[in-house]
Amino acid sequence: MHFPKLSTTREEYQDHILAQLKDLDTVIFFDTGLFSQMFKLHTDARKEFYSWFNSPDQKPRVKITSWSMQEYNERASTGQLKGYLDGVDKLGTIQKLLENMSSFLNMYYNQEVNKGSYPDKEAFMADVELVKKTFNKIKGATKYDTLSIHTLNEEFSKHFQDNVVVSNIFEMISTIKHEAEFRALNNIPPGFFDVTKTDNKYGDLIIWKEILNYAKENNTKSLIFVSNDGKKDIVYYPFVKRGNGKLDEMKDVRLPDPRLVAEFHAYTGSDNLSIISFSSLINFLSDKDPASFRELSGSIQIAKVVKNNAIDSTAPTDPFDFTKENDLVAEFNTSELESIPLEDQNTLESDSNNIIEPVVIKDDLEKEVTPIINDDLDIPSNISVGGYGKFALADGGYENTNTDNGAQIYQLLKANNWYSQNEGINLFRKFPLLEIKDKDLLFVIGRNIYQAGCGNAFEAINFLDELSNQLLLKPIFVSEHILNGIFYEIYFNNANEFRRNKFKADLIGSVFATQTINQFQPSIKFITSALAPFKKWLIIQPNSVAEKAKVEILIEPGTERTSVQEYMITNILINQRSVLLTQELTGDSFTDEFGFTQDVYELRIDLLLKKISERLAIPVSQMELVPIKLLSEEKKPIFSITVDKVIGL
Repeated sequence: MHFPKLSTTREEYQDHILAQLKDLDTVIFFDTGLFSQMFKLHTDARKEFYSWFNSPDQKPRVKITSWSMQEYNERASTGQLKGYLDGVDKLGTIQKLLENMSSFLNMYYNQEVNKGSYPDKEAFMADVELVKKTFNKIKGATKYDTLSIHTLNEEFSKHFQDNVVVSNIFEMISTIKHEAEFRALNNIPPGFFDVTKTDNKYGDLIIWKEILNYAKENNTKSLIFVSNDGKKDIVYYPFVKRGNGKLDEMKDVRLPDPRLVAEFHAYTGSDNLSIISFSSLINFLSDKDPASFRELSGSIQIAKVVKNNAIDSTAPTDPFDFTKENDLVAEFNTSELESIPLEDQNTLESDSNNIIEPVVIKDDLEKEVTPIINDDLDIPSNISVGGYGKFALADGGYENTNTDNGAQIYQLLKANNWYSQNEGINLFRKFPLLEIKDKDLLFVIGRNIYQAGCGNAFEAINFLDELSNQLLLKPIFVSEHILNGIFYEIYFNNANEFRRNKFKADLIGSVFATQTINQFQPSIKFITSALAPFKKWLIIQPNSVAEKAKVEILIEPGTERTSVQEYMITNILINQRSVLLTQELTGDSFTDEFGFTQDVYELRIDLLLKKISERLAIPVSQMELVPIKLLSEEKKPIFSITVDKVIGL
């Protein structure tokens, strides 16, 4: 048994989890919280999860315990599955509050006080009724009924049944009481806090025993247990040092109790055990492949907001829902930031090691910096861009010295979790930012807004979806430098290197939608100037008149079957330029792009266009696909490409 790790870094923690996820021999166990979580996700979000769960690499290694199934079946047999819909059920509470509010407002309306807003009481009450009617419409659109519950149950049966481990939980129940009481007497995890419960007091221990038995029987050396249970009878939280010397628990880093690790080692000979929440799992998966988990990431964030803002805080907790406030991705408390002395605020950093200390800035660097890229790529140097400082263009070393609202927004946006970033976006919407005169700060805020969106922060995605309208609400000085930063982030990394063939183009469509609007033309001129030395590696770029990319996919016929005709993609031309390269020229391949390992990969054309967009910074809306000439219109076409190919220039 080892001593606990009382201090660590986020980088070390994240690297360990990511290494486990990458290792396909790592087994991933889910507890009952999986079912509860599925009820809180909308349809498209569940589809993304099922797609990952059932993928060829994941399906063999993801497992659900039999006790989790027992808990789910208990709910189903007693008609309590609707209890999983706590967030949706709150809509009914809101509806009742609106009804009561309507009566209250009707009684206390004061014509003298409200004459500046409404001509009379009738107009006032008409708006109140409109609010009620609109909300009732929203509630109806999100209603979960018996049919919805049956649909989810059928989905679970289809996607999860084969992954439930076979355990004789009935024999375990008859023998576990003595061990559970002894463990509780000595505070041995898991579940010693549950000993006073009247029901399901041994559930955590039974699930743990199932996991241990499976790991021993299958020689498992690496295991991730996905559970929303954050109680300290299963996990603990290491500490982080702030710039002012204060030690705080890292609520967004969760480590398994060392005694659980020791017991896992006794069964398997390995210490490689991790315990993470469902939202953490999605966060890790999203970091690796944001586009594949965009709906799921957003739905997770919404579910947490609904939970944290639940109206009836006195309602009894759901004994089957293990979601706790100390979920892996902790929320950033803005009141804490406001209470920290200004001199210490400037030392708060969210870098990869998260030992929060001042950034050291070398004195020998120039005030201006130029975009660069590796010399062996033969890409020219650029002149200084836009009059921005070196740490705005190479914002990996940016140090904020402001104390205004913009400084708070920047701190939130650059934090390493969705919830802080969402709060930063909400503050950006709230504040007019008239007081900000530092264009470097606005520029890096723009960069971080786009980074947050590409990282699947829900509010940042919403903001970028309506980018033009949002920026038009701000002063011209603010909107110009924000948009400059957003555009720059697409093409240049935090070391101010040109992102050749690896542009940050996940949400490029909304950004390019600004290019034809008169107010934003200074930003178009700015990014055009910045990209001038790199035109060789661009098919199109932002322009006041949207440029078009003519995409021609060249194919050769392959195997013909009864209802299918196969085709091999031999080249891709965009505006007559070949963009299908071999792996030797770039160092990556379709294996890297899509995560497949076979020699030939079947490819959907829509996914191919999306990958072209990401690799070459071309919005799909600006592509014109030349019709592909098929041998037969009757047979389903299947397009394939060899994994030694990659899109690039």
